[in-house]
Amino acid sequence: MSAYACSLFEGSYHIGLGGLVNSLYRNGFRGTMFAGYRGELPPWSATASLKDGMADFAVADGCNIKFLLLDTKLHLANYKPILMRRVFAEFLRPEDILCYFDPDGAFSRNGCATA
Repeated sequence: MSAYACSLFEGSYHIGLGGLVNSLYRNGFRGTMFAGYRGELPPWSATASLKDGMADFAVADGCNIKFLLLDTKLHLANYKPILMRRVFAEFLRPEDILCYFDPDGAFSRNGCATA
């Protein structure tokens, strides 16, 4: 069993995503953050490697972000469960844990799930 983090963003919310990942790393998180995004990748991820609609970005030793391009017109607040199901289906095992964090710092909307 492994634990992963995920988030959704568009536009300037990449700033909150960067702060979130930095905070997780500073507090011991080592692993992968899945970040669904609409629009452009953050300017701070310019060194990310792109492949098949996904970009891998090494944050620091043992921590990376997988940016997943979204093709949806849904408001991102309504897309959270869809992203989590996609991450489980494409990247995780049923016994893994996936924790969602809003990039705006609203902790009341964060939570974890298993398949």
